[in-house]
Amino acid sequence: MIYINDNAHVLEQEQSLNDLFNCLKMEVKKGVAVAVNSKVIPRSQWTNFQIRDNDKLLLITATQGG
Repeated sequence: MIYINDNAHVLEQEQSLNDLFNCLKMEVKKGVAVAVNSKVIPRSQWTNFQIRDNDKLLLITATQGG
C-alpha cells in the first residue's frame, strides 16, 4: 500500500515513479512536483526512483496567481 495525496493505492511490486504513473494512467504534465516521504524527487530521477510499500507521495501542481 502506498499513499498518493493521502489516497491509498495498492502497490503490487516496487516500481519507478514513471512506471507507477503509467500504471495508474496518470498524465503528469509540466509544472508538477513529486515528493516521496517529504523529499522532492527531481523529474530527471523519476525513471530510476523506486516506490516502495508504505511510501507517501505528494503531487503538487504549480499555479499562477497574483
